[in-house]
Amino acid sequence: MKTTMSLLNEHRTAELQDAFGSEADELWQLIYISSCSPDISDGTLRKIEEEAVAANRAADLTGVLLHKQANFLQVLEGRKSAVSTAYFARILTATSHWGQIVVASNRIVGRSFPIWSMDFHELGDNDEAILERLSSDAGGRDALAGLSPVAESFIRTFLPYSGFNRREEAG
Repeated sequence: MKTTMSLLNEHRTAELQDAFGSEADELWQLIYISSCSPDISDGTLRKIEEEAVAANRAADLTGVLLHKQANFLQVLEGRKSAVSTAYFARILTATSHWGQIVVASNRIVGRSFPIWSMDFHELGDNDEAILERLSSDAGGRDALAGLSPVAESFIRTFLPYSGFNRREEAG
């Protein structure tokens, strides 16, 4: 017998497949969160990163994968058909995480992470340095300002470093 959660996941998967059904050459951004074991090893995390970089490079996908405690947040960008294939064939079937929830899936004009096949960051004590690297502005007045509003909002929410969790008020 199917659980309520498995029925909900099937429904969301069907909705996503419908959304991915047309205009395969559009530039697309998918953001999802998922859970993993709180005891996931550094070796397993590095293997996930290596496999993602190789697969994404081959499919011309870019993005960032953030890991914090027992959670992942991933931004995946590329042609709609490639993002769809990666999500349904690779991400949903991976055994390294579960409970994938798509928080945004939309057409974009340009990539937020154009130079990274998959940039991986373990979030913790030095999130300021990570945000400096994410920033297209090395001065880092607002390290996430170059992202799409959706990507920026979710990354800010995911980051524990309070100094970057809010925009400075325009003055």
